[in-house]
Amino acid sequence: MPRYESIVSLAPSNTEILYALGAEDRIVATTAVCDHPPAAEDKPSVGGWTNPDVDEVARFDPDLVLASDALQDDAVQQCRDADLPVKQFTPTRLHHVLNTIKRIGELVECEPQAAELVDDMNQQIHDLSTTGGANEPRIYCEEWHEPPMIGGNWIPDMIQLLGGDYLLTPGERSRTVDTAEIQRFDPVHIFLHYCGHGDSPSPDHVLKRDGWQDLTAVQNGTVHVLHDSLLNRPGPRLVNGMRTVADHLHR
Repeated sequence: MPRYESIVSLAPSNTEILYALGAEDRIVATTAVCDHPPAAEDKPSVGGWTNPDVDEVARFDPDLVLASDALQDDAVQQCRDADLPVKQFTPTRLHHVLNTIKRIGELVECEPQAAELVDDMNQQIHDLSTTGGANEPRIYCEEWHEPPMIGGNWIPDMIQLLGGDYLLTPGERSRTVDTAEIQRFDPVHIFLHYCGHGDSPSPDHVLKRDGWQDLTAVQNGTVHVLHDSLLNRPGPRLVNGMRTVADHLHR
């Protein structure tokens, strides 16, 4: 019998990991933003991922509550105050994400599946990686638009592996940027991946922004929209995000 039979997942990334490991039958509830795979939307919701209803979480009597990013610290503390068995994983680098998958695999006794998944991801990352060279295109990934915020954490790792130049160092948190900083960097490619907006953002957010019209990416028409879940969720589909970015870079 599995050690954890009743799991509440408070983060979309953890929900995706559990499904990828074949442990979805043990998920009794998720959040309103746990939408992948599509079957996850059929699970009961305990609210938003930064503000779940802890009383609702307790109603499911879980033997494991899985949380993620530091933005969930308050929710995690509320769960602890309610004596709920919560575990939080807060990866900030790409290799941390792979390690989180292994650790969750150990928790839910799916170690072989986790090892296979991580091996597959590592192979895909290796296949996508560029060994370097003179051409290091300047890349800017925008996680939010009001105010403009550059995507951090594992994204710098991904961009560097793809042979790109990035404003942030690996592991640095997402932060706001000002126009002067972007003008100095002058990205050749801009990727928009606004949290919670899927692939609906318009390039107009950048194209019509004061002071951005002379950027190389704007002049060249290389402002791309990505589904936010491909870059923002520290889970198995980050390799899909890397591949999508690479496809745009190599066109």
